[in-house]
Amino acid sequence: MLDRELAQHGIAPGQLAGFDTRVTGHLEVAAAIAAGLADIGVASEPAALAYGLGFVPLTAERFDLVVPTAHADSREIQGLHRALSSPWLHGQLTSLPGYTAAQCGERLATIEPSNG
Repeated sequence: MLDRELAQHGIAPGQLAGFDTRVTGHLEVAAAIAAGLADIGVASEPAALAYGLGFVPLTAERFDLVVPTAHADSREIQGLHRALSSPWLHGQLTSLPGYTAAQCGERLATIEPSNG
């Protein structure tokens, strides 16, 4: 995604400080930029804001949790579903810049396993 954006703007990766630096999380990306070790990086908006950095959204991502049908009615999955559906969690997510809880906790589909 970052390579595509750089190419569209005619920027060679070698022009950017820290382009080859690898970190393992959004906050580490923001910390590297804030420390001057990198010019840009891919991170979440809250991580960028935590370090007082600018933020340019590149794309929106959606994440789904897939649970095998055989486990869908288990106590653990039902508890997870209650947590994901809770007003408290929805409030926490919607308070974060760039996040939405619009479908959080919704059961989007049930897919029965095939026999072949």
